[in-house]
Amino acid sequence: MVHFGAVVSMSSTTVSFTHVVKACEPVFTALLSILLLKQYMKINKYLTLLIIVAGVICASVKEIHFTWLSFWCATISNLGSSMRSIFAKKMMTQKSLIGENLNASNIYAMITICSALMSLPLVIVFEGKASYNFITNYQNATLNNHTYREIITKIFLSGIWYYLNNEVAFMCLEKVNQVTHAVANSIKRVVIIVSSIIIFQTQITLLGALGSAVAIVG
Repeated sequence: MVHFGAVVSMSSTTVSFTHVVKACEPVFTALLSILLLKQYMKINKYLTLLIIVAGVICASVKEIHFTWLSFWCATISNLGSSMRSIFAKKMMTQKSLIGENLNASNIYAMITICSALMSLPLVIVFEGKASYNFITNYQNATLNNHTYREIITKIFLSGIWYYLNNEVAFMCLEKVNQVTHAVANSIKRVVIIVSSIIIFQTQITLLGALGSAVAIVG
């Protein structure tokens, strides 16, 4: 849910816009913490979350590459990420129920294994034929002028970096509460947004740039 939403969102818009919307993750985490855990913060912290929402709205209004598909998929990714953080944090605080040796890294490994097993039937149904053709015709397989070896290498490296990113994130989650973790997670989006604009030469309006800055600063 987390990765699916983000990938579909990025495929239908720019990387920078997807991560501007994903800057709303602390908002989802704070609200779900109230609903699911009955955990509350001080009013001034909730007010800063409104700043994030305002920034995302400003960035969306004049976004050149805006699509509703990208917006809602990024929102779904936010929801999934917040739910994952909340339930993972709940597991981490209940060592007597899950065992002392089940640390943050092991919890994420278990989540990854379960997610892979649950996703496998869907992959076979929706992507099975395409995957089979890609594998069997590997000598002639190309995608956007990339060779088979380049595609496999990029998929492998993407998987490695994604796993390490999330494992470190879970290790941080073990040390702080889920809202603080979501806010800290937004800091990396500054690097992603700026680097993607430079690398892909993404066009961005003044209002979009202002909204992005407000969302991140909030």
